[in-house]
Amino acid sequence: MSVLRDYIAYAKEMIHPRLTPLASQRLIEAYVQMRQAGAITGVISAFPRQLESLIRLSEAHAKIRLSQQVEVVDVEEAGILVFLSILIIIDTIVTKASEYTFFSRQFESTVKP
Repeated sequence: MSVLRDYIAYAKEMIHPRLTPLASQRLIEAYVQMRQAGAITGVISAFPRQLESLIRLSEAHAKIRLSQQVEVVDVEEAGILVFLSILIIIDTIVTKASEYTFFSRQFESTVKP
């Protein structure tokens, strides 16, 4: 356990990753894709806050690799985390909504053709 603690302490103190141009471009592409996905459904699905989250997660991934640079792989891993968290939230909402009689009737009527 002390090795992990030392690893984290070292990363916090010594590693301060910066975005590479390729990683910055990939972040922009990911954010635009998130915005376009929302445009299709008519719901804004990505706000600047989501972009900031992608940046922070990318930096954290680079830091845990002890890298001073945020690379495309870090951005892609951050995107996977965000995507999976959205899927979990949607699944939870659908599951919980169907547990309530009021919502289950509305849910069934909107899901069935």
